[in-house]
Amino acid sequence: MEELVRSHYQAIGRRDLEAALAPLSPSIEWVFDGPAVIPFAGRYSGIEDVRSFFEAIRSNVRVEEFSIRSLTGAGSQVTVLGFETMTVLKTGRSWSADWVQIHYMEDGKIIRFQEFTDTHAIAAAFCDSV
Repeated sequence: MEELVRSHYQAIGRRDLEAALAPLSPSIEWVFDGPAVIPFAGRYSGIEDVRSFFEAIRSNVRVEEFSIRSLTGAGSQVTVLGFETMTVLKTGRSWSADWVQIHYMEDGKIIRFQEFTDTHAIAAAFCDSV
């Protein structure tokens, strides 16, 4: 279970979207709640929707740092703690934030993902004025 999630992050690090999507269930529910000013905020259903989530990130931000601090499995859940620094391409503003990402597993696939992070800092980086 933990190895499957770890392989997902390794694929993201290599920018290999197909490999990053491989551990996901076809009926994946992907949740990144936040204000509408964040282009990738929302709830996504299915692999093609999750693909659009990653494409929205790629087309809107430059990843400066994306690191895992810990990855822990318990039951059918894998919780990942991490840190990121990203720069918004349109505004040139950056944010840095800790995050928690929870992966819910079933039958060897990730069936649900939810991230908790400082969406206020992310939204501020997307705003044209401070």
